[in-house]
Amino acid sequence: MVLTPIHGEPFIPGPDVGPDYSLQKLKVVVVFTSIEGTIAALTAAATYAQALAAEIVIHVPYVVYFRYSLERPPIAPAYFETLCRALIDEAGLDPYTITTEIRYCRTQLSCLEAHLKPHSLVILGAERAWWRRSEKKLASALRKLGHDVVLVYAIPDSARNHSVAVVQRMFP
Repeated sequence: MVLTPIHGEPFIPGPDVGPDYSLQKLKVVVVFTSIEGTIAALTAAATYAQALAAEIVIHVPYVVYFRYSLERPPIAPAYFETLCRALIDEAGLDPYTITTEIRYCRTQLSCLEAHLKPHSLVILGAERAWWRRSEKKLASALRKLGHDVVLVYAIPDSARNHSVAVVQRMFP
């Protein structure tokens, strides 16, 4: 069967087209930066995900220093899972609709470069500061790699309240 798209050139369906193929949903990637920044990014991601009918994925690229093995990092994945659940609860989002991916790496950028699909929509959260923060540098580097990056800022007063609430949720 040959289909003719709008532009007029013939289209021969491949193995990824047809009733058996399930289309992958668009993903909005939130990169864990800090408690305050990630809550701001999750809030923005929820808006984007609703408008684009996309799913939200939290990437936690945890930098492990060279004295530790990547196979045996100093912080267990269960800690980050608990932290992400607390962040999702604090942002008021449905935890069953958000995926968390925890990666241990030597640098954040190399980890994200290896695991993000080309032209991903990435949301980074940061706090406002007059000096150049690491989130701004990471956003710039991800843009150079061809990703669509949105940098959102946490509101300073509410950020402190969120941090305390997240810690209380983690350790009831």
